[in-house]
Amino acid sequence: MVNDVLAPWNLAVTVPPVVGAMTTVPWPRGLALGLVTSLLVGVVPGLLIWAGRRSGRYGDKFLRDRRHRPRFLAVVTGLVVLAWVVTWALGASASSLVFLGVMVLMAVIAAVVSRWWKISMHSMVVTGSVVLLVVLDVRLVPMLVLVPAVCWARLVTSAHTPAQLAAGAVVGAVLGVVAGIA
Repeated sequence: MVNDVLAPWNLAVTVPPVVGAMTTVPWPRGLALGLVTSLLVGVVPGLLIWAGRRSGRYGDKFLRDRRHRPRFLAVVTGLVVLAWVVTWALGASASSLVFLGVMVLMAVIAAVVSRWWKISMHSMVVTGSVVLLVVLDVRLVPMLVLVPAVCWARLVTSAHTPAQLAAGAVVGAVLGVVAGIA
């Protein structure tokens, strides 16, 4: 259940409106721009995975077969860039635009590494998201418990090795800090 609820595409739907609202004045504008981002970087990729599973292209919703990841992540990268351009044109905050830039970096890193190894996108995205939110508002520190919860869920389902989870978490933490302090 943790694997599903905190899957990267679900975080890509929920985190951008929160970041937008936290970093934009007035906050409803940031929320609205975050929802535009959510549509492009969360909903559309989720639908692509769903369609890929229905057609037989993907064996599962987590793209466990790393051969499927680079092409999919190239599409996701394009969608994040599109979200950046659209939200920039609509006046997104600098913090929201940096956040989208970090999302591009995450997708590119995951795509490149996936050519040779299976880095955990779950741990990368949850760690990056939570660290960013904590940097933006220290009162959100309790959310850090989500990181080990996701990592443990990925480990016990044999989706990743400890090294794959740690690598994803380190990349996510670094990029979360970068997005938060920029």
